[in-house]
Amino acid sequence: MTDVLLVIPARGGSRCIHKKNLHPLAGKPLMAWSIEQALAADIGPVIVITDDPAIAAAADRYGVAVYEEPSELAGDTVSMESVMAWVI
Repeated sequence: MTDVLLVIPARGGSRCIHKKNLHPLAGKPLMAWSIEQALAADIGPVIVITDDPAIAAAADRYGVAVYEEPSELAGDTVSMESVMAWVI
């Protein structure tokens, strides 16, 4: 493994589809596909950051660390750079 941190941001809110990360796609929640691929890459730890307890619980079931992001970083206008700076 290398010194890479794989971060999967998964907000509960969305402009179009509320809690889209939990919507099923081919039998699993949408975010499960990203989690499984990140884990399979085996290049570093995988974390999910979210503002939503249901998303956090689902991510936890897939065996990744989950961090609750502050509400001020969960809005539509927040840049990914701001979120990644918070993670670091």
